[in-house]
Amino acid sequence: MTLTRDIVFIGNADEELGSTGALVFVKQHPDLLRDVEYLITEGADNVLDDKGKVVYFAVGVSEKRTFWQRLTVNGVPSHGSRPTKQNPVPRLVAALYKISQYETPLHVTPGVEKFFRDIARTYPEPQRSWLSNVTVALENPRARDWILSDVSWNAVLRNTISLTGLAGSNKTNVIPGVATADIDVRLLPDQDTTAFLKTLEAIVGDTAVHITHLANSKAPLESPIDTDLFRAIEKAAHDREPGAFVTTPMETAATDRPTYRKVGITTYGFSPFKIPRPEIQRGMHGNDERLSVENVGYGVRFYYDILRYAQ
Repeated sequence: MTLTRDIVFIGNADEELGSTGALVFVKQHPDLLRDVEYLITEGADNVLDDKGKVVYFAVGVSEKRTFWQRLTVNGVPSHGSRPTKQNPVPRLVAALYKISQYETPLHVTPGVEKFFRDIARTYPEPQRSWLSNVTVALENPRARDWILSDVSWNAVLRNTISLTGLAGSNKTNVIPGVATADIDVRLLPDQDTTAFLKTLEAIVGDTAVHITHLANSKAPLESPIDTDLFRAIEKAAHDREPGAFVTTPMETAATDRPTYRKVGITTYGFSPFKIPRPEIQRGMHGNDERLSVENVGYGVRFYYDILRYAQ
């Protein structure tokens, strides 16, 4: 294949550590990215039916923003056999309970609305009509319950908060001098971090609970789909799976893509493989994360055709 574009391979470390590698690379080597128009990373999950046939290929064009926070309450250390009002743990637990009971508002972004409209064709009525206009459907209690029962769909329709880490005393008989909790906050791409932090502080309603941001928030990620590369993906997908379609779900986890999108590169997340969803769920970050030899070959040929059509 004769290329009319350069292909640049970027091998960044620490995607799982706040995209440290990508951040450093973009900062230290902007000259190597100056003419890069598109970037593809690992991406959204393709969906297969019960017979292993592809229903749709997923291209990640947007993702939620990580906005991790740490709650800290200071107290006075003492012996656990003599309870005191200066124990920080009860105050922290009270704050966490308030957060756990808070239900973030539903918010449909244009990209998510398109995703539901795309996949509506794969469902019978009344679900087909609900997904065709998800904004209206969420006002219907029956439709709302059905849509939000899917944890992935629920996560792309609102900001989310997960209580994930707790630390206090490392001994049962010692009241700690400080108690902390980490919470995993994920914001929709169009949400304001300052406004959300004020909301979180209002929910807690206790100035003794100090809220600290744990890491730098990534830039919002929304990439356009009216591009040569997106059309190349669609064409290559249709070649091998004529009955499948291409859609654009929002990523709820985090990738390096926002770092590159911030410098003007159109970024897509795409995995050119046919893997059943249960296997993806079981393998991701698990003890049996793997890719079949058949999928390796399928993916290489898929990528080859994408690059061929993007020339």
